[in-house]
Amino acid sequence: MVTLFDIVRQAQGGTAMDSFSRQFGLSLDQTQRAVDALLPAFSLGLQRSFQDPNAFAQLLELMASGRYAPFFDGGAQLWPAPPNGQHALERIFGSPEISRQIAAQASAMSGITAQVLQQMLPSLATVLMGGLFRYTTMEGLADFLRNWSDWLRTLARLQGGSPQPSSPTVTNPYEAWGDLMSAMLGGAARKPPPPEPPTDPWTSFMRGFLKDLPPNAAAPPPPAPPPSQPNPFEVLSQMFDAGRDVQEQYLTTLNGILDGVLSAAPAGGQPRQA
Repeated sequence: MVTLFDIVRQAQGGTAMDSFSRQFGLSLDQTQRAVDALLPAFSLGLQRSFQDPNAFAQLLELMASGRYAPFFDGGAQLWPAPPNGQHALERIFGSPEISRQIAAQASAMSGITAQVLQQMLPSLATVLMGGLFRYTTMEGLADFLRNWSDWLRTLARLQGGSPQPSSPTVTNPYEAWGDLMSAMLGGAARKPPPPEPPTDPWTSFMRGFLKDLPPNAAAPPPPAPPPSQPNPFEVLSQMFDAGRDVQEQYLTTLNGILDGVLSAAPAGGQPRQA
């Protein structure tokens, strides 16, 4: 399965890395170090969207729109950094301040100046979003993800206080989660999870999101996955992998930055896969 690193390596017909090098006056080795330092942050940001239904809906909408595909294909210019890139960064990281801190931390890891990395971030975001669209389309998942975005937004409206009096009440988030998993896995029979929920983010998301629906609000059935296709969310999870070995302390610091509790700090530690 393709990873974020594969997307960058294959972007613009395989010339994206050379384009980054020329734009910023870097050697190919320096560009590789810069990308290797930034991709784990993108991976963590994308994976964290799984935990927030509203953020995930916005991300799916952005991915499935196709507006970033030309930046991956090579039909759109990466320089100067397109406004679309800043929009994608805000969806993935949440704020410009987090992006600045990520650039500073990536600078400590790669030896490339934070200014260059911060300039690189929006263009790299457009390449990644375009590649995610292309590869989810190849997997036959683009329409499914677009439908899921609409479904999550419907749930958000219900949770926001737009009850439908004639509809049944959602009272059992575990049963809702079981129904959701059944639909995700092609209709296979599933029992609701036990009273103590697993700690995986999707169960937590459904439990926390559905339990507070207003009285008499109906939760619409989630979109069914395409026939004869793998679990779409497993596919996404694999695509969101950075595809590079990363130092443990570096990931810890990036997580702290995304949590909003840490600023950039010297990197170090033992490598692991992001």
